[in-house]
Amino acid sequence: MASQPKTCMCGTALGPRNTSGRCQRCALRQMNKDPGIRKRRSEARRRYFAENPDARAALVEQGRRQFLDNRLWEAGSKARTKESFERGARTRTERMLAWCPPELRGEYRRLLSNKYSAEEAKALILDQHEADMRRFRASIGYSDPIDEAVLEPPPEQFTPTDAPLFERTTAAVKYVAGLTAPIWGDRREKPLVRARFAVMQLLRDSGWSNTQIAEEAGLDRTTVGYGLRQAAAMIEGDPDFVAMVEKAGEL
Repeated sequence: MASQPKTCMCGTALGPRNTSGRCQRCALRQMNKDPGIRKRRSEARRRYFAENPDARAALVEQGRRQFLDNRLWEAGSKARTKESFERGARTRTERMLAWCPPELRGEYRRLLSNKYSAEEAKALILDQHEADMRRFRASIGYSDPIDEAVLEPPPEQFTPTDAPLFERTTAAVKYVAGLTAPIWGDRREKPLVRARFAVMQLLRDSGWSNTQIAEEAGLDRTTVGYGLRQAAAMIEGDPDFVAMVEKAGEL
């Protein structure tokens, strides 16, 4: 029985001597995808043009003439419509603000317009999102798992020290909250964030300005302002936070 003629995956008939299983077009396409081949070609072109500056200049001139003769900028301008501009703007927004919850993107832009840096505004938005998620989880009866590494049974008695007010207040809040990890830093566990807000509120009640708190805590003044707003919101609706602030203030 006669054997079936060989064909490429694209359907092109292959000659009897073909051993690659691909037609010429598919073979070239496959070679062009090979990273090693692409790298060798690039290096060869670079060496050639380095050794032949006239050839490079001729190629540049050829491209310039094609651009001018074909008036490619006009074709590009005609292809840009209002819809394409809007589509491009949406794509750039989605790419650049992929980290930001859609419902908070307007607030992020408002912060930027109020002279917050992009880094500060991002930190504030992420904190706001976490606060929103805590309220949502509480509304459905879900309890956040607490990182046990930041908690331990508090000592039987708190011993006041003669340290400056910032250190004393921080120590008092850590004692009341039963925390062992430093509350100032980049960590975002819920107990640590709540403790920071409590310290900010106590220092503010003691007459400290946002700038003073920021300098001692190593934060930006605007971040302190945000923390105080969060503390005020929790004082309105979080009895546990109120109790922590009041108890720490009595120590």
